[in-house]
Amino acid sequence: MTYLSSIIDGNPRKAIISIIGPSNAGKTTLVKFLETGLTQKKSPSTTLGVDYRKNHIKIENWEFSLIDVGGQVIFQELFWDISVQKSDGIIFIIDATINPDAHKNEFENQIEQFNYALDILNEDTVLLILLNKQDLKELNPLQPTDFIKLVKNDRFKSTTTGLLPASAKYGDGVKEAFMWLAKNLSDQNYD
Repeated sequence: MTYLSSIIDGNPRKAIISIIGPSNAGKTTLVKFLETGLTQKKSPSTTLGVDYRKNHIKIENWEFSLIDVGGQVIFQELFWDISVQKSDGIIFIIDATINPDAHKNEFENQIEQFNYALDILNEDTVLLILLNKQDLKELNPLQPTDFIKLVKNDRFKSTTTGLLPASAKYGDGVKEAFMWLAKNLSDQNYD
């Protein structure tokens, strides 16, 4: 049983969710929190390649299968396309503590990876952008309104897109993220 499991009467609808984003943004931390419901006290090891998770996340009559995809450029080029094409929904994780003024190159790399994800995204795929590491208040993490102003990208308007703040380490915003996915997959009459 996983943290976000809920009572499901009948057969749940199923969806595959790929979790992608830059290296060290918190993808595996999110998956570990979902599987255990526990605060992640230490950083998990880096995902090398693709990790198809055996535990499914159950919420709102949905059963989500998770694919945790490495964020290093080599894995982006090798595995993001395949994972995205096989997914019903995408969670793109941004490290919100990377300040665009203080860490311009790192921030631009995140945006470049985000744009790459938009390039390979199917038009009918649900996209959720999580601005992770909101627990690190001392680093003044980006908020959704800041991200929208900085990205200035109209390309993701063609798909169902959400943008939420979160802390994968502590689980803040995680339940809301999966509720958003469940609602928007349902709104698309997904079966």
